[in-house]
Amino acid sequence: MQNPAPTDIHIESGHASVGELDIAYERWGDPSDPAVLMVMGLGSQMVLWPDALMTAMVLAGYQVIRFDNRDTGLSTKLDGQKAPNLIRLVAARRIGMELAVPYTIEVMAADAVGLLEALRVDKAHVIGASMGGMIAQVMAAEFPGHVASVGLIMTTTGHPGLRQPSFSLQRR
Repeated sequence: MQNPAPTDIHIESGHASVGELDIAYERWGDPSDPAVLMVMGLGSQMVLWPDALMTAMVLAGYQVIRFDNRDTGLSTKLDGQKAPNLIRLVAARRIGMELAVPYTIEVMAADAVGLLEALRVDKAHVIGASMGGMIAQVMAAEFPGHVASVGLIMTTTGHPGLRQPSFSLQRR
């Protein structure tokens, strides 16, 4: 169970229109403070970013934005599409196959930039976990004007030539 945020921290919850999507988000702290955008991994909701972490960053002088990616949590679910099955993707990739996916990391990076624009945030420090780290890397490469810095947690570049951990390590 997460610790509740101190009552004196402002938390704005809402949905932002990004193209055909409504992206669910929370903005913690003062919108005039420097921004940190928290990008969670595949199929994971924004609430997996601990409230204590959000609070600590606000107390350090940042506004912190966490959100649900498309097809996740309270954000738009695309009809007839669903988030890719990570186990199938990893298995297919390991044997050299490519799977068709309904959208790419690049599209999800554009979603995150669209959220920043909808919230009138010019530039943010971007922290990504797992697939969120892949999204953060693409944001930095494709939208450098919107990214002040990048923090990466348990992620990869996704390059097919990158050596993968053994199956036994992946199971652990």
